[in-house]
Order: sequence, then C-alpha cells, then structure tokens
Amino acid sequence: MREILFRGQAYNVVSNGWGWVYGDLINSNTTCPAIQISDGRICPVKKETIGQYTGKEDKNHVKIFEGDIVNRYRLGITYVYYDPDFGAFGLAGILVDTLECLDAKSTKVLGNIHDNIELLPKYLQMEKKECQQKK
Repeated sequence: MREILFRGQAYNVVSNGWGWVYGDLINSNTTCPAIQISDGRICPVKKETIGQYTGKEDKNHVKIFEGDIVNRYRLGITYVYYDPDFGAFGLAGILVDTLECLDAKSTKVLGNIHDNIELLPKYLQMEKKECQQKK
C-alpha cells in the first residue's frame, strides 16, 4: 500500500515567506485548504500548490509529487499531473501518460511548477498557463 501524503505552500511568519509543508490534507474543498503536519499543527496552504505524493521516488530517493518537474531519460523534461478522469497520475506532453513508466534509475526531480516553471520546455509552460486560466 502506498503512502498517502500531500504538500502545499504555507506562509511562514518567521521567514516572512512561503514554504512547503507536508502532511495530511484537510479542508480541501474550501476556500482555505490546510495541511496537518506531523506535529499536529494545521497550516493553511495556497490551494493551487496542493499536490499529492505519487508513491514513486526518483534516482536520488526524492519523493515525486503532483506538480513536480522531472527529467526522464529518453522522454525529456515534463511535469507530473493528476488526471481525475482516469484516476491516475500522468506525465504532461508524453504519449505514455502513466507514472508506471517512471523508472527510479532514469528519473530525476528538477523542481516544481510553482517554484521553477522556467525549467519546463516553452510549449509545456504555455499549456500549464492555459490550464490555470480555465480554472
């Protein structure tokens, strides 16, 4: 059974900026979603940054989340998304759009679409922006 884990960006008053928190998603369908972290604190997060852990890790044992930008040997740079119609995670712009093709030995997390959109090829940047505008 795979680990169920979410992440999202929460505001940190100490550093006066946004940072990632990891834990259980609560209040996901409200205007103020939150993530409960391991020490029990509840952190409000930006809804558009919420991503679920895919159950996969890259070649450096980094957990792969929805919204991560990955470099997959022979397939190139893309990002991970969740397709509710299929109930599965996929890789944007790749014909074989299932995470089952993610081989840990040949996949590396480069960043994510919220902090590092510039890492994506231009056509995927445009596709992602168009999807965000439709929401």
